Amino acid sequence: MRCVGSVKHFQPGLPSTQPKSIVVARSKSTANLPDTADAQEAIPTRLRKHLRRLGLRDLAAYEAWCRRRGLDFNPSKSRRLLDREIDRYRSEKQAANRPAPKPRSPKRHLANVFRHQVQADALGQPAVGAAFALSTRRWPHFSQASDVWEGFARLVEILQSCQTRFLQSANLNEGLVDGRGVSYLESLLWLYEKREHWLRDVTAWRPRTRNPRRQFQSLLRHLLDRHQEVPLFLDACWAPMTDNSNQQTDWFSRNAVAIQDWYLRIGRGHGAACLAEDFPHLNRRMRSQFLRAPDSLTISQAIRWAEARGMGADDRLTAEIVASRLGEHLGAPEFWSTVMAWFIQHPQIPKSQIGPLIDYLHHQRFVQSPVWDPGQRRLVDRVSEPKLSMKGRSPARLLAQMNAWHRDLQNNNVAQIPAWRSTGIAPFHFRTGRSENGTEKIWTIRELLSGKALFAEGRALRHCVASYARMCASGTTSIWTMEVAEGPKTAGSPGRDAGTLCLNKHLTIQVRPMDRTIVQIRGKHNRVRTPAEDAIIRRWCKAAGLKIAACV
Repeated sequence: MRCVGSVKHFQPGLPSTQPKSIVVARSKSTANLPDTADAQEAIPTRLRKHLRRLGLRDLAAYEAWCRRRGLDFNPSKSRRLLDREIDRYRSEKQAANRPAPKPRSPKRHLANVFRHQVQADALGQPAVGAAFALSTRRWPHFSQASDVWEGFARLVEILQSCQTRFLQSANLNEGLVDGRGVSYLESLLWLYEKREHWLRDVTAWRPRTRNPRRQFQSLLRHLLDRHQEVPLFLDACWAPMTDNSNQQTDWFSRNAVAIQDWYLRIGRGHGAACLAEDFPHLNRRMRSQFLRAPDSLTISQAIRWAEARGMGADDRLTAEIVASRLGEHLGAPEFWSTVMAWFIQHPQIPKSQIGPLIDYLHHQRFVQSPVWDPGQRRLVDRVSEPKLSMKGRSPARLLAQMNAWHRDLQNNNVAQIPAWRSTGIAPFHFRTGRSENGTEKIWTIRELLSGKALFAEGRALRHCVASYARMCASGTTSIWTMEVAEGPKTAGSPGRDAGTLCLNKHLTIQVRPMDRTIVQIRGKHNRVRTPAEDAIIRRWCKAAGLKIAACV
């Protein structure tokens, strides 16, 4: 019989291969068939269940699934291979449902930032971005050589290996001194600049506390303090404000390098003799008192505290002197030494009047105020008493002159400054008592932003706050008023209806915006605050992020 097409003639006695070729042809063709009942019946039951578990419809989808994963496509796979595919499918599904990974910790990038090897995507993290800005800033007392930055990067790695908390991401933007905006990393850079004066190896240091600030203080004493003699308040010299365009830098920020030299010399055991070079009017007794000053003071306050204690002032007088403007301004030391000696010689002066008297003496001797010149027929700026001296002055007469100056400030608005910008500190409102029984009080603390407001405040409370207008306009200080709306008043009160609230001024508060610190609180006739007023002020400090100076 002749063959038709590709069909061969069946020969008896030879093995038949036709069924096998037909089966293979059918298995290849079913991969391209539509999802019909016949095609599904052609798939073995075990493979059909396997496709269902993979979420696939037919062999074509299964073939594509295998090829995407680099697997062999064979409908006759063993059960072991099918179980492996199911395990892989489940692991891929779990990975797809897993949440996105969190950004990598800045700890991994800090050292590379100072090697200039950090990746661009890491700069989006706030801590890493701040470190990068620190590494690109121009430092007047710090070399910009690559080997110097490599050494600093190595120091960062060593401290990170010790699990230091002040280099962790949560604390990286904090600082050694609150409110100054100087981070621990910047203070560490100042410390590394003095690496030639280190007394011990940094690799031998280990933190003994979990508090970031105490850790940094411990590191300072390990590296620079041989006999543990350096007072804690002197640590602030490693956190100076280095922005030259900022007019709010305080005394020790402008003299940071000199004060760091004090730190090094005291740490080596030379005592406070180094103060004699910058403050020759301080005798040996005063310099020894400097090392005993309270840790809560600033550096300038500690110098004034040591001077007052060395002259023989008691605790109350010393606290009033430190809380006044003398605690922040160290100029004209010869004149102010005579003033403090005069206070010590006249202990009968009320301690609450020490600060106002210092303000009066400062204004009379150093401040130029506008006065009328009859010859020129115009206002000219002149100092009232440029040669003012404390010799022969009596306390009663000086207090009378101060009160007359206060009255003149309350009535003279010639030198008023129109207005100035707010510091951005949040005001405060608080309600106490109940209106039903007449004990309701609404406490308000707000900022005074004009010379007119300062004059009104001084007129109401009988003090010299009007003389602070220029400091407020320059941004070095901020004046706030505490007002209390009390009531209800009776109908018999003149000019008021029953149930109305009466607004009274209670306190004037001076805030140093640079570090958000309250440096002075005075009431009418410069009285001190009451416990109720103190509680309200502390509530405001907690809400607005302020702190009260220890000497207030």
